[in-house]
Amino acid sequence: MVNNRLSLWNAGAETAAEGFARDQAMMTLVASTGSALGRLWRRSREALCLGRFHRRPAGGPAGLERRLSGGRAVVVGPDVACMTLVVPGVDWLAADQAPLRPDQVLNRALRPMLAALRAAGLDAFYGGRDLVTVAGRPLAHAAFTVAADGVCVIEQQVALAAGFSDLPALLAKHDPEGVSVVDAYCFEDAATVCALRDGFRPDSWEELFAEHIGRTWTLDETRTGLDDWCAGVDLVAADPCAHEAFLAERGPVAPEDRSAVARTMLGAAEASARVAGGRCHGLVISGDIIAPFHTLDEISVGLEDKRPDAAVVRRVMTSVMSMPRNFILGATELDLLITRLA
Repeated sequence: MVNNRLSLWNAGAETAAEGFARDQAMMTLVASTGSALGRLWRRSREALCLGRFHRRPAGGPAGLERRLSGGRAVVVGPDVACMTLVVPGVDWLAADQAPLRPDQVLNRALRPMLAALRAAGLDAFYGGRDLVTVAGRPLAHAAFTVAADGVCVIEQQVALAAGFSDLPALLAKHDPEGVSVVDAYCFEDAATVCALRDGFRPDSWEELFAEHIGRTWTLDETRTGLDDWCAGVDLVAADPCAHEAFLAERGPVAPEDRSAVARTMLGAAEASARVAGGRCHGLVISGDIIAPFHTLDEISVGLEDKRPDAAVVRRVMTSVMSMPRNFILGATELDLLITRLA
């Protein structure tokens, strides 16, 4: 039986720490209840938001955030409207809940945004990767991840009056040494809704978006917060240090480690490890990658104390990728990148 029902919350302006705690609570609720939740939000000031797998400078500034999903680094702020959608499994997104491949997930998840942009008079197009464009110019970005229990988190950002083209300036300010290995010019020709549509009011977006979310899925109600979602659900109290640990999850490459970087279809990817006696230790895979939380870690564990030879790397990656809910988007030649550490 199809049950594409969704409760939506317009959270307004929130800090990165508030957003992280709310993401965790939403994932717990969805796992516990099987119901999908959506949150509309913005930042009160401009910041650079890294993906889950980007490296972040040690002691990085408050203006350098990290989000749960992977993908590219994007600019967030008061003029960039965002949505976090948490669903019990990727198949929730299908009209008939038929099994979806990983490369189909964003196609389904972005349909309300595309409809809202078209209702605003823009010929928005999704080309099958992570960007929504108008006349070839990036206007919105999306990425997703899947937890070990199958819960899927999809994050979307649309540039209303400012945004993605500020990426080079924010990278120069917050990451001048290039620790995060981000293509600074991937949004060089980015557009905004207001620049393309005279008279568009940025404060009207959430209402327009919610209308088309309701037309795509069954919108149960618009909530005012998490409290009325939490009744009867055992939520684990958030660790006050959890957000800081999340930000520091992938720090700079250690001086003793080898590192290799390659261009990918989403930007760039990096592999680093300490190689002693020809064997790999502490492999870290980072960059513009869309994958589940655990997939890259399982590859690293599989290659611990092994030689990063082509045959060995292929065997480990084949074994990891054959497991349920494991996938990698945006870095199809990751095995070749790892072998460069030899």
